[in-house]
Amino acid sequence: MGVDRLKGRTSNPPGNSRPCWSAGVGGVRGREAQGMAMDFELRTKGKLYLEIAELFRQKILSGAWPAGHKLGSLQSLATDFGVSLITIRQAVADLRGEGLLVSRHGVGTFVAEDARRRERLNLQVDWQSMPSPIDQSDRDARLLDFDAAAQFPGQGDCVWMKRLHSRGDMPYAIVDIRLARRVFDLDPDGFRDRMVLPLLRRLYPEAESLVRQQTLTLDSADQEVSRLLGIPLNAPVGCLERTLTTPGGDLLYSGLVTYRGDMVRLEMSF
Repeated sequence: MGVDRLKGRTSNPPGNSRPCWSAGVGGVRGREAQGMAMDFELRTKGKLYLEIAELFRQKILSGAWPAGHKLGSLQSLATDFGVSLITIRQAVADLRGEGLLVSRHGVGTFVAEDARRRERLNLQVDWQSMPSPIDQSDRDARLLDFDAAAQFPGQGDCVWMKRLHSRGDMPYAIVDIRLARRVFDLDPDGFRDRMVLPLLRRLYPEAESLVRQQTLTLDSADQEVSRLLGIPLNAPVGCLERTLTTPGGDLLYSGLVTYRGDMVRLEMSF
């Protein structure tokens, strides 16, 4: 569905050996419109409006669509992508909710002036890159909940913390942490107020021998995540689960970090 209805001329102008596309995607014409359509074709799985919203989001955050850039009409976008007007409206509404687009009645839809303020954070997920790549001066962590008498399932006493991390006034991650009581007691104030893994690595004597496991899952925002991160319901998020265990199998740390999809990126060598 969708791309096969993208309109274009396959006849070549004199002296041009390549097809010339006439369709405009969001005010962008020519080869870029063709490229966006091909990208959409490769990515279309699940809810179409989320795929279209992500395609537009990338154009905005990369600077390909600068501040003030005017998109085509909703009807023309629907025609270009071969989807319903409702689908396009939902995609645009999501990006308006994120502050990336603004609509002016009777004028059109534009890229917001401060859209690129949401430059993505480059996540470092290997042990040697701890602490976080985010400068301490640029990070704001707010403790949402705390339980000093929690339990690891079948693993003994732990402390549970839930935090909201922001960059400036922009929340970007929810962190849910369970930390073994004997580790927490090494520096209770520090573990409450500072980033846990860098502190654990510094304070725990056998930190380098711990068994480390992490899993990244792509998901969508539920009601709580939507409310805390200020993103639309079902917006894309990344969920990073981490565990640290001793060589003997004792669980010391369990963490789940939920990142908003428009604020982070993950780079890995291969």
